[in-house]
Amino acid sequence: MKSLVRFGLLSFAFIGSLCPVDAAPIILWHNQSGQQARFFQKVVGEFNASGRFKEKIQAETGLELESILIPQIDSSVRPDMLFIPSDMIGLYRELYLSEIPSSWKRAQTGIPDDVYQLLTFEGKIYGIPVLGGNHLVLFYNKSHVSVPAKTWQELRDQGQALRSKGIKLIGWPFLEPYYFLPFLQSLAPWTPEQLNTNAMESALSAYHQLTVSGLISAECGQDCNTSRFYRGEFAYAISGDWAVADAKLKLGNRLGIADLPKFGERPLLSGRGLQCLVFSNPKTFSKHRALFLEFGRFLQSEAIQSRWASEALRKPLHKAVATNADDGRATLIPSSKATFYAWLAMKQGLSALRGKTPDFKAIARQIQDVFEQIARTGLQQNAGKR
Repeated sequence: MKSLVRFGLLSFAFIGSLCPVDAAPIILWHNQSGQQARFFQKVVGEFNASGRFKEKIQAETGLELESILIPQIDSSVRPDMLFIPSDMIGLYRELYLSEIPSSWKRAQTGIPDDVYQLLTFEGKIYGIPVLGGNHLVLFYNKSHVSVPAKTWQELRDQGQALRSKGIKLIGWPFLEPYYFLPFLQSLAPWTPEQLNTNAMESALSAYHQLTVSGLISAECGQDCNTSRFYRGEFAYAISGDWAVADAKLKLGNRLGIADLPKFGERPLLSGRGLQCLVFSNPKTFSKHRALFLEFGRFLQSEAIQSRWASEALRKPLHKAVATNADDGRATLIPSSKATFYAWLAMKQGLSALRGKTPDFKAIARQIQDVFEQIARTGLQQNAGKR
């Protein structure tokens, strides 16, 4: 009887070994949301359906990408790919990014060579550029605004009439550094390593004055330029090109888009950059190199780039479909490690603007001190201090 049981178990194991077993998915983390996430998921699904590879890419959104920047992260949960902005590429060592083959640029003739400069360190490329843009613009609701303001003074002038109708003037995530940056860059060019400057003090003061004058609340968060703006609570919102598709879906022909209003006579200069595919798990890159690189070619292909423009309303990079439309008044954000450190430092400093009488000189000094501390000790020891 025991021999029959043993034979049965062996037979089951043998038959089971002949049955196909689904390959473990390739995990891709991305920072897209709304319409962008839906389009990206569709593109990933089409690549999987091509049948060229038995392994399938599993795209996951809604994740706090910055959590993976801790070098000691458990390798068992490390994603295989990331779709991230170029200002994170400077952390290529902390992210364990795999080098893109040196022949890539020569083979992918549709993508301009110069965009790779932002992704190159010590002569090696660490990302596949997919999209341009990532810049800020001014949204306005045409139901509330007939002629968009070109200056902040014009905004103030429109505010009283709007408030009399129960409509708030403007919203954006006030304490987020990327939204503060245009005010800083309107005064002087921004260098991530040099944050304790006269320009920083002046920009902090001017930014805080927006809350004192009642133009915006310092507590305005991510909902101010998304759901609350879409509901008509705000007449204006500062948002990014990544949100145009969502805004058009919600507002239709009531959505207007304009340049950021001038601050006095000075234009507000948004940042801009690239959206890139990177490979963040050296073991799986070595094992599935052909799949990873083919997915990169797929995202850079003329067909997908064209659809990114027409369906997701993003800025493609492929020469055949890229438009001459500029990024508004925008400057290229460096992809150095210092840039990411500066975001963390400014986020801490901006939180002090909630106070009624902040010391702008002290805040600028604090921002510089936090930057230097992170530069000395690394992300691991500062990850919980945001």
